[in-house]
Amino acid sequence: MPDLRLILESVPKEQTERVIEELMTLFTIQRPYAEQIVLSAPIILLDHLTDEQASNVASNIIWLTKLGAIVRLTAEPAPTSMRRLTWPAPPNIAVRAGNVFICPHCGGRFVVQPVGKVVLKAVTPKPATRPVAVAAAPAA
Repeated sequence: MPDLRLILESVPKEQTERVIEELMTLFTIQRPYAEQIVLSAPIILLDHLTDEQASNVASNIIWLTKLGAIVRLTAEPAPTSMRRLTWPAPPNIAVRAGNVFICPHCGGRFVVQPVGKVVLKAVTPKPATRPVAVAAAPAA
């Protein structure tokens, strides 16, 4: 099994703030940590990923790439001098698939969930009802 890792290579200067916000969302971390990560690029965000974890990560980093951040999910050896994050437990980005639709314009997230078995039923339309005329009461 290859040793897979996620590397944040670079962040466009004009997108720094949005990438920080995205890192906060993806890794459930506070702003100071996300800022430090961006300033430390290139940096290994995740290391020693399984194939399943790498698949989850790939489905979660789409918006980072849309923002122009250069991220690589790779099995290539990383330079020993490259900074790396260590996590006490794998973060959600590696544990859960990115089951969200991300708006390509605003980055808004919409959860996509299976609804189970959908049963379509034929519905007989109700007959149209006529409006009922109501006479106004005479003024006293």
